[in-house]
Amino acid sequence: MYILGISYGFVATAVLLKDGKVIACASEERFNGIKNYNGFPQKSISYCLSKAGIKGEDLDLVTTPYTNLPPSHFSLDNKKSTQAENLLSRLFGFGMTLRKFFRIVRYYFPNIFRPLGQVSYRFAVKLLTIYYAQIQKKQIADYLKISVDKIVSFDHHLSHAAAGYYSSSYNQSKALVLTLDGEGDGNCATVSVFEGAKHRMLSNTPREYSIGYIYGYVTKFLGMKPHEHEYKVMGLA
Repeated sequence: MYILGISYGFVATAVLLKDGKVIACASEERFNGIKNYNGFPQKSISYCLSKAGIKGEDLDLVTTPYTNLPPSHFSLDNKKSTQAENLLSRLFGFGMTLRKFFRIVRYYFPNIFRPLGQVSYRFAVKLLTIYYAQIQKKQIADYLKISVDKIVSFDHHLSHAAAGYYSSSYNQSKALVLTLDGEGDGNCATVSVFEGAKHRMLSNTPREYSIGYIYGYVTKFLGMKPHEHEYKVMGLA
């Protein structure tokens, strides 16, 4: 059985498994020279398939590590998605008057604005996900020449947890698995119990409390690159 995993967030990567074993893996930045490339790992996919001597039609399953994918993460031509930009523009392009209004509300009523922002974000993500998930799967299916039914999306933090657990020496034992990142599918951290093929989430931390975001914004404030130079901030501290 061949399973192709596609990660199209920061450091976009593709990995190919045959009967549960990794036989090829590559990050898109290795091919296009763009550090921490964010987008569809087209060349990485081609590399993995060629390494195994197979075509897209030979794949049994294609997996992605997001159920709520930010549209800016995904484009087939290694550029920002025009469709996504147009959709975002229609959803949020309410004009300067409304933006000025929100700036005033945020300044004078911060306790009101923050919950409003959180609700707006969640609503927008859900709305975009319904629309964009269909486009995303169709684009992958068209590129690989496979049926959309072969493409499965998993929760982002479940993907993190599974990668840590099943690649460890404890993969048949009962283990506590922790995840922590900037954000993925609405969470920035989770605590789960894994035991063989079974798993159960015990606790989760919503994205609004992300330590990763704090590191990212501080990194940007200091004039360095978020998602890349956070280690320098740690060193300076």
